[in-house]
Amino acid sequence: MDANECFQALVRCHEYHTRRNAATQAAGDLEALRMDDMFGPRIAGIFAQEATRNLSQDELAQLCEFLNAPKAGWSQTREQLNQKLTERLEDFYSTEVQVSGQARDRLASPGGPEDADLGLILHIQSEEDVIGNFWDPRSATIRLLEEKGVRDEFTFGYDWHWRAEETFHGRTTCPVTKWSRDLKVLHSDASSDILEILPLPFLITGSSCARENLRKNLSKETKSLEVEIAPRIGILKLDLDFRHGTLRRMILHVHHPCSGFFANAKSKVAMAAQIDAGISFFLWLTGRKHDPDSFGRAYSQRCPHSRKAAPLAEMYSYVRKEREEQRLLCLKEYAPCFRAWAGRYLRVDPASVLLRGESLAGAAVRKIGFKISIARQRSSKKNSIDRSPVDEVDIPIPIDDQYEDADGGAPSGSEYEAEGDQTSGLARFHGKTVVVLRCGTVKLIAPSRHMLLSFRLSIRMAQQILGLSKELTIHFSLEEIDLRVDDHVVYRKPIERLLASVRGAEWLVQIVHELEALQGKPAPEDDSEWKSPGDQLTLLPYNSRLGTGWKNGELQRKLRLGSTFPCTEMKNKSKMGRTCFRNVQVLIPGGADFKTVFIQCDLAPTGSLHPHACATEFREDDPAKRLGIKLKFNFKVSNEEKELWVTLGGECNTKKLNSLVDFLEGKDEDWTERQPRRFLDRNKFRGRMKISYTS
Repeated sequence: MDANECFQALVRCHEYHTRRNAATQAAGDLEALRMDDMFGPRIAGIFAQEATRNLSQDELAQLCEFLNAPKAGWSQTREQLNQKLTERLEDFYSTEVQVSGQARDRLASPGGPEDADLGLILHIQSEEDVIGNFWDPRSATIRLLEEKGVRDEFTFGYDWHWRAEETFHGRTTCPVTKWSRDLKVLHSDASSDILEILPLPFLITGSSCARENLRKNLSKETKSLEVEIAPRIGILKLDLDFRHGTLRRMILHVHHPCSGFFANAKSKVAMAAQIDAGISFFLWLTGRKHDPDSFGRAYSQRCPHSRKAAPLAEMYSYVRKEREEQRLLCLKEYAPCFRAWAGRYLRVDPASVLLRGESLAGAAVRKIGFKISIARQRSSKKNSIDRSPVDEVDIPIPIDDQYEDADGGAPSGSEYEAEGDQTSGLARFHGKTVVVLRCGTVKLIAPSRHMLLSFRLSIRMAQQILGLSKELTIHFSLEEIDLRVDDHVVYRKPIERLLASVRGAEWLVQIVHELEALQGKPAPEDDSEWKSPGDQLTLLPYNSRLGTGWKNGELQRKLRLGSTFPCTEMKNKSKMGRTCFRNVQVLIPGGADFKTVFIQCDLAPTGSLHPHACATEFREDDPAKRLGIKLKFNFKVSNEEKELWVTLGGECNTKKLNSLVDFLEGKDEDWTERQPRRFLDRNKFRGRMKISYTS
């Protein structure tokens, strides 16, 4: 065999994958793919010549056979591969947490189809926020790869080292060097096992650490090739993994996608050429559309590309498209750069916004509108008039949004008008009709027929409610608001979610007004002992990441009043259940119906001992002695209800219960940090990288 036969095998591999992908690609995509084909054949020709010089005739024949059928010998379905992969990763995650002694939420997860032709291995995630899927649009590395043409639809990706670091800024060595030997081996074994479980005939590594670790696990029959793209410009390094007379995998090694931003001007050119040529070659082989010089353009900038101003025109074009088509755009319909900007601006994963049934572009519009309203309010404070005590809350200016129904017209008739209060100037909505739009927005309409307040529910729930074709009313309570049809509750929303929203201050005023009206009397002037319903409510910080504010507020209420809690079965022979809240773990007997677990926290007066104290080991000044935790559940077989008081032993549990008492009494974290014998959870914003205890 000669170089020409090897080149023809490479071309046939490209043509085979192009035809196979044609069924799922639009005509425009295929046309663009052929336009980019001029880059692939050039690298294929150089590779064929290098392979002919360095491989034996048998190895060259095995290479051509591999190119004709890259997945020969693999008959497992994607579901079967997914099952094997999940079992291996679950075993790895559980062992890793025990060996490292760190939390599970900092371990990354892979992404992409398990039966993909193309695989990608990077080094380690660097993210201060929540660690999620490998294809995180907030990552500068992922954005560069998506602009190149490497997408999660057809590429399976993961990090060789799974535990994420906080940031790569300031480090000069690989953070893994500080790990124990057992931990390094554990990560490497898991990463190498994935390559045994999944086919991934074409594999790309994007870091020197991943390359060196991978090469340690290759067979002795592996042959390495170096393909010179152009003299003194760049070299492609490839490994051909031969095993037992066949070629198992072609492996390409390139620089990390972001490494060029930190290199000197001379090195940037060679690094960009290597990454562009290498990835383009593999995308050409697998019949995928790609940008031939995206890294060359990106490296011409001083730092990873990020928008310095909000992409307003693009944002409003998405909003307009959603309004015209009366649907929410899915994540893939947003441009990668816009997804990345929205994730940074909203400080959440864009996918989580869509999972809540909200529009990504709409969420950005609302936040921008909120900031503008706050800026206007601050500028007008100099001209403000005398305020009532309620007005002391920093209330954003209500958005003057004229209501339109699903058909585009404004509502008519008194059925849309809320009852007004002539003394306070506020409308009352309890028991009144509200309007639900197909996009999931619930609008409360004031007598002036302008939207006073609104909140969102999922689009699916909105469609179900609209399908009833009946009048929908809203009802307020101290714990939640609910929507009813014919006095049947069809939707509930915790008060805490409203108080932690963008317009939380307005909701606080409205809820207090509604609850006072339900009591039937305003605050008396001569009774200092009278308490307003608002005394039990507080405004929750909107800028808490991932909604921590409202979640903590709702959890506090559920623990004080009692509520059912999720319970998961432990993965051991005991078959017991486990419920966790605020780092306190409660074990449930194996015969219980885990769906019926009810927990309520009861606090005795300050300084006194609870008759059913949860802590079995405490000091006189420990607040944990005041806490009792009531547990109720039903047995599976007899459905008999069982009630008991939880007991927890040990110093660590006592300190956790001390912190739980602080939480139940509404003490802030600054106060808890200054108290003795407290449990402090990991909090990167406060500089706590690990859990700790105060002395």
